[in-house]
Amino acid sequence: ISLNEIVMFIFIAGVILRLSFVTSASVFDYQHDVFDQRGHFDYILNIVNNFELPSSNKMQYYHPPLHYFISALVLRPFVMFGVTDEKILGNILQYLTAFYSVFIMMVALKILDRLKLNVLPKLAAFAIIAFHPTFFILAGSINNDCLCILFMFLSVYFAIRWYENPYRKRTTALLALCFGLAVMSKISAALLCVPIGFVFLYKFFTVEKDTYRKERIKRILTMFGLFLLIALPLSLWYPVRNYILFDQSLLYIPRLSEDSWLYCGDISLFNRLNPLNLNLSTPFCDVGNDYNLADYTLKCSLFGEWDITSFTTVAYILLCVNLLLTVISLACMIYILISRKYKMLRPINIFFAVLWLTQIISFVITNINYPFGCTMDFRYIVLTILCGAVFIAQTLQRVNNKWLSLVRT
Repeated sequence: ISLNEIVMFIFIAGVILRLSFVTSASVFDYQHDVFDQRGHFDYILNIVNNFELPSSNKMQYYHPPLHYFISALVLRPFVMFGVTDEKILGNILQYLTAFYSVFIMMVALKILDRLKLNVLPKLAAFAIIAFHPTFFILAGSINNDCLCILFMFLSVYFAIRWYENPYRKRTTALLALCFGLAVMSKISAALLCVPIGFVFLYKFFTVEKDTYRKERIKRILTMFGLFLLIALPLSLWYPVRNYILFDQSLLYIPRLSEDSWLYCGDISLFNRLNPLNLNLSTPFCDVGNDYNLADYTLKCSLFGEWDITSFTTVAYILLCVNLLLTVISLACMIYILISRKYKMLRPINIFFAVLWLTQIISFVITNINYPFGCTMDFRYIVLTILCGAVFIAQTLQRVNNKWLSLVRT
């Protein structure tokens, strides 16, 4: 069996699992703030029926509109022919987000191709992304998360392409476009500016000292200017609009009342952030009562915020595998970063480490500032799956190379 055949098998299996989740789960299950008043569905219908942006920033209306524009374009023909049932329209949108989730697999494979991995490491990393349950849940979720994550994956891919050749206008424009569209899907994607900024700065400060150095520095600065020219308008136009109309800050996050059943700020920070404070009495999140960030996130990454009691035995097995993979990926990241070999890929490895740290640090800070169960949801740090898969693959590659060198000697 060839490598391409194995990759195709994993890809097809990933597609089947995503579609199976979408077809088996009700559109009213496994959603986040979709069918509430001023929820994601109302946002979409407002564009479908009125051809206008929201007239307030209440509830989910504060989000940038890209996902809602695309969803409205998909639903508009059905509404014109008289389809008004929420369930039917929601099901249609689920296949749109399922497409996003499938496309994420394709982009992940392209990212792994740029890392020059051997067969086994590449397959291991791709399998992690293809079969991770988070992407099944995202496939059925009709909010803006999946589209945002897709453009974030694309931004990572083009950031690597830009690192390989920072002088191509087309690559710079595509990187800026994907970054801008990611932020236009969800403001939190702006965090990507940190790892992308690292790549720009690395290239700027490591230009070879020769007679063409000044010219190359000018070209890099020109590419950076091109990036800003495309990315800033796409990223900022909606937040600026909301700032002008509603005095909404650029980093606005709606804050729930401390009387909310999701509030956990009355628990000490040590208990909330201690990664060893895991509650293994159940493999599922208890949204109203769980408060430990690590415990909640590990469970949420597999089953979302839902308790599937008929699935408990298998759920425990998956939870143990998930915990093991998390520990292994962290150990692999440390190993790769301290390794002195493979200098060609070292900046890219640092890029993924910066990406991982940016996601985690922002996640922790948000949970401290907004101590509610909903801020512990794994969907806010999905790119850590990509980072973990990459570091596991890199470690497998180096261990395999060491083993081969020992056999040859």
